[in-house]
Amino acid sequence: MVDGYSERLFSYGTLQQEAVQLANFSRTLQGSPDAVTGYRLASVKISDPDVVTVSTARSRMR
Repeated sequence: MVDGYSERLFSYGTLQQEAVQLANFSRTLQGSPDAVTGYRLASVKISDPDVVTVSTARSRMR
């Protein structure tokens, strides 16, 4: 448990950006590199203008 938080979250793409973490969780996340085997990443267009504003990304990997 870090700083009283016990949730585990696998994040990738824009969720790894500090601004996005602050906008969604009101704090930055502590983490370490990891991988999910058996999956392939593909680019997906971001259509939510609020997400584009916070992350400055127009596409994400999924």
